[in-house]
Amino acid sequence: MIGQKNLIDIMSKQIEANTFSRFSIIVGERGSGKNILARLIAHKISKAVIETDIKVGSIRDIITEAYKIANTVVYIIPDADNMSVNAKNALLKVTEEPPNNAYFIMTLNDVVNTLPTITSRGTVYRLQTYTYEELSEYANQIDSNISNADKDFIMRTCNNPYDIKLLLKYGVADFKDYVNTVIDNVAEVSLANAFKIADKIDLKENDETKYNLNIFWKAFMQMCLELKKYKWVMITNKYISSLRISGINKSALFDMWIIDLTAEVN
Repeated sequence: MIGQKNLIDIMSKQIEANTFSRFSIIVGERGSGKNILARLIAHKISKAVIETDIKVGSIRDIITEAYKIANTVVYIIPDADNMSVNAKNALLKVTEEPPNNAYFIMTLNDVVNTLPTITSRGTVYRLQTYTYEELSEYANQIDSNISNADKDFIMRTCNNPYDIKLLLKYGVADFKDYVNTVIDNVAEVSLANAFKIADKIDLKENDETKYNLNIFWKAFMQMCLELKKYKWVMITNKYISSLRISGINKSALFDMWIIDLTAEVN
């Protein structure tokens, strides 16, 4: 795993001292490595690790099982941001009365996407910011022939391994050309023709043939900073923070961003 050495050390020492929480929540943005960390920590606790989905039936099944097991088992609930209210309520039982031999590790993009009562009764671990050196090493592992100019752009745009992997897959030059084209033509964009921009952006989920909206906005901000378009940076930063909210309508968010940008231009 890339980085997170201090956090891994903290969690490992808690496991050794038998003080590790029965219900833990690992928080980090998409692609930050939270699920990898959850699996690593789970296997430090026990060889018996069960990973489940977030459907209410699945959650109820592992809870029922957890109260019956005789040996230590770790249950991982990855990417739980879109968990239903019923599934979240089912989890409350194990936070109130933890089973004797079970540990639960849930991962989230943001704590706002679960119940406050769940976070208050569990232990929340937030992934630490990756250092320049860690991300640089990762970029070199993927492409040892990366140019200094491309690497500089990547390091200013990406703050986690997933972003770097995607940006290198897109092709840095092509991606920069696209962002530049958007910047140059913002004044001519309206809701009526915004689809010309949106056509290349993934406004649904996990369509890696299109540009990730989060990375696009990060790159847009970086390039606007170079052009001293500070108000565009402030507007875009406001919308990036909204992407952490589970179930956010990206298409509507993108349209609102276009409206705000064009209002500033005009």
